This record gives sequence, structure tokens and C-alpha cells, in this order.
Amino acid sequence: MENNPKLGFFFFNRLDAENHLQEIAKSDIDGTKTVGLSIHCIGLHSAYRITREHHPDIDFRFVPNYQEVKNLLKNKLNN
Repeated sequence: MENNPKLGFFFFNRLDAENHLQEIAKSDIDGTKTVGLSIHCIGLHSAYRITREHHPDIDFRFVPNYQEVKNLLKNKLNN
């Protein structure tokens, strides 16, 4: 039996989440139609609680705001 963990993302920016969802939908049209995709807004405390609970085969990731990361890198590289 193959072990393929599922990914669960917690985005800090809704636009980043929507863009990611669109990219997944484009790359797996049949899977998207079969299973479906969605975005849900929850608080950080709830996201943390979910990551601390037992969820076998689900790997959760926190995804920072891409624009903030880009600005940080740009500022650090310029200094």
C-alpha cells in the first residue's frame, strides 16, 4: 500500500489561497470535478489547534503572504 500524505494549507492571504486553488484546478480538472476544491476562512487559533490534533496522512503547512515575503527579501537583498 502506497503512503501518499494529503496536504492541508493555511494561507495568511486569501488572494494567495485563491490563486493556488485556481492553479490546482487547472492542473487536475478531472480530480477537481470529482472531489471539488474550496477555501475556508478560519482563525489562527483554529488552524493551530487543527495542526496539533491527530490527522494521519495529512501534512499541514502554513503559507505566508507572498507579497510580504517578496518585500522582505527585496529589502534584505538591497541592504
